Amino acid sequence: MSNSCTLRVYAEADGPVVALILVTHSREGTDLSEIDLPYVLWQSMGTRAAANMVARFYRRQHPDVFQQLGTVAIQRSITSLLQLHQVEFRRNQP
Repeated sequence: MSNSCTLRVYAEADGPVVALILVTHSREGTDLSEIDLPYVLWQSMGTRAAANMVARFYRRQHPDVFQQLGTVAIQRSITSLLQLHQVEFRRNQP
């Protein structure tokens, strides 16, 4: 029987960085990974490149999740979250 898992990605503004929280749910339990992404770096790289960088960091910590879910699915999850966060962040700016 294969070990299935799911990935949820959340973002929280934390001063000059966005804290990305990647939550992996599997039969063995839940694992949290937090990656701080400075807004300045994100802006200079662009959203897609920043998401790919975060995905590479996450892959080093969880190669088994990458194998099960696939690189494209994980990168899309992170990219979508960053795009949503960017819209929400701009909406809340004075």
